[in-house]
Amino acid sequence: MKQFSLKNIIISGVALIGAIATFLPWATVSFLGVSMSTNGIAEGAIDGWFTLLAFVAIIVVACVFIQKEDMHIGAKIGISVASLLPIGLGLYNIININTKTMGLGSAAIGLWIVLLFGIATAALPWIPFKNMIGGKK
Repeated sequence: MKQFSLKNIIISGVALIGAIATFLPWATVSFLGVSMSTNGIAEGAIDGWFTLLAFVAIIVVACVFIQKEDMHIGAKIGISVASLLPIGLGLYNIININTKTMGLGSAAIGLWIVLLFGIATAALPWIPFKNMIGGKK
């Protein structure tokens, strides 16, 4: 039976949740009792497409190395560099959401998940995991 790297499975799962978060609400605007939300891939929004692409790239790299106990340094760097895109766009949108909405908006759950899971995918390749799942130990 083949062995699978626990670290790569976790990285893939975290990146999958980050990719799903691009479809969740990123911003909420409330005015006179009416509230509206938008996600990262709404019409005219390009930030969500970039974060989705980055998370998919992270999933692909982690899956390519899923049967290795430890990732190659190039894969670790690639995942960390790809994670910079969701981190940067998440921070940018959280910081500028008030100016874009004239003070009426706030960051919603999807944007926070993108930011936090972007940070997690940047850090996870560098954390030493020695556990393997499946197969004989």
